[in-house]
Amino acid sequence: MHGNKKGVRDPGGTRKRRSGYHASQAAGPIEGAGAVAGSIGGGGVSIPGRVLLDGCCLLLRISSWVAFLVVAVLESKVVWTPLGDELWRSPSDASLVCAHLAARLRGALSLPLRLSRCWKERHQPAERRVEGLVGLSHWLFGVAADAALGVVACALLLRHTEAAARAAHQALHLLHVDVLSEELEWLNYFPAGFKLNVPLTHTLGSLTLVGMEAYASIVGQLAQWEGAAMKAIAICAAGGGLTTALAVAHDILRLLALHTATAHTAFAALHNLHSSLLGSLWQLFRGRKRNVLRCRVDTCMYDACQLLLGTLVFTVLSFLTPTISVYYTFFCIVQAVAVGGQVRPPSPPPH
Repeated sequence: MHGNKKGVRDPGGTRKRRSGYHASQAAGPIEGAGAVAGSIGGGGVSIPGRVLLDGCCLLLRISSWVAFLVVAVLESKVVWTPLGDELWRSPSDASLVCAHLAARLRGALSLPLRLSRCWKERHQPAERRVEGLVGLSHWLFGVAADAALGVVACALLLRHTEAAARAAHQALHLLHVDVLSEELEWLNYFPAGFKLNVPLTHTLGSLTLVGMEAYASIVGQLAQWEGAAMKAIAICAAGGGLTTALAVAHDILRLLALHTATAHTAFAALHNLHSSLLGSLWQLFRGRKRNVLRCRVDTCMYDACQLLLGTLVFTVLSFLTPTISVYYTFFCIVQAVAVGGQVRPPSPPPH
C-alpha cells in the first residue's frame, strides 16, 4: 500500500521537477532559462510570476538577436573598388566608436555562453576550471574598471567643462596656425638646406595653405559648440566607460583633422604617380616595357624620338623629386602624429 502511494505521488511531483532541472542544465543560457521557468511554473508558482519570467526570457532572446544584427552591420565588409583598391571596408574600420561598440557587443553576446560553460565545468578539475575563469574574470574586471574610470572622467569633465573646451580650442589653433602654417612657410625657403624647385614649391604651398585656411575658418564657426561637445563626451564616459569617451573624442578629432588627412592622401597620390612615371621611363632606357595584361616586363624597341622625349621627361621629373618627396614626407609625419593616439577597445573574452 505504501509503495503504491509513493509510486502515485512520485510522477506528479519530484520527477517533473527533476526533468525540468535536467532540461535547464542541458540547454544553453536562453533555453535553460525557459526550461527553469517551466519547471517553476509546474511546481506551483503563480501565473503572473511565470508570465514575468517568460517575458524576461523573450526579452533576452530579442536583445541577443538585435545585438548580433548590430555587430553584423558594423563589421560587414562593404568594398567599393572602381580602381582596384579598397576605398572603404566596414564601419568599424572607418570609426573607432563603431569598432568599440562592436567589441562590447561581442563580449556581451559571448558572456552567457561563457557563464554556462563555467557552470557545466564546476565538477571538473581545478586546473580546467581556473583556465576557463581567468579570461572571463579578466574581461569583467576590465569592463568594471573602465566603467569606474568613466564615472570619474565624467565628473571631472562636468566640473571643468569650460577649461577643457578652452584647452581643446587652443590645441586646435596650435595645430592649424602655429604648426602647419609656419611649417608650410618654412618649406618654401629651402628647408634643411634642400634645393627645392621654387615655382612648384610656391604652388604646392599656396594651394595647401588656402585649403587649410578655408577648413580652419569652417571649423572656427563650430567654436560655440565646444562646451556641448565636452558635455556629450562626459555623458558617453558615464554611460559607456572611459574607452567609449576616448573613442568619441578620437572620432571628433579625426573629423577636425580631416584637412591633414586629405592633404596626405593628395600628396601620397602625387608621390605614387611620380614614382610610377620614373619607373616607366627607367624601363624605357633599358629597352623594356611593362606588360599590364600578363603582369610582366617584356622587351621593346624604341626609336630615337621616343628616347629623346623620355630623356627630357625623366630629367624634369628627376629635378622635381626632392620637392615632391619633402612635401610627402612632411604630411606623412603629420598624419602619423594624428593617428598615433588611437585607443584600442577592450577585447571580448575568448570563446
